[in-house]
Amino acid sequence: MKLKEIREARGMSQRQAALGLNLSPTVYNRYENGIREPSNALLVAIADYFHVSVDAILGREPVNDLPPALDDALVDLLISLSPAQVQRVKDFVQGMTAADKA
Repeated sequence: MKLKEIREARGMSQRQAALGLNLSPTVYNRYENGIREPSNALLVAIADYFHVSVDAILGREPVNDLPPALDDALVDLLISLSPAQVQRVKDFVQGMTAADKA
């Protein structure tokens, strides 16, 4: 699997990836190092999280156009938000991107 390559290209730590996927850092490390294999459902969730295809994670196609990495401080802030705050952030960002497209 190409998890490490994808994660590092995003500039993320294993801890950040694990928390973003609602996994313990230990479990994520086992997936990244090939000690355990994720279920199909988790593999799809990982692909969605990193914005890549399942084939890219499995090494069957190249990893192209990864989104830019978020810095640690921003990730830590986002993780600490309540669900209502997360929704407000999403709404704000969607409004910004919609305005940029107009």
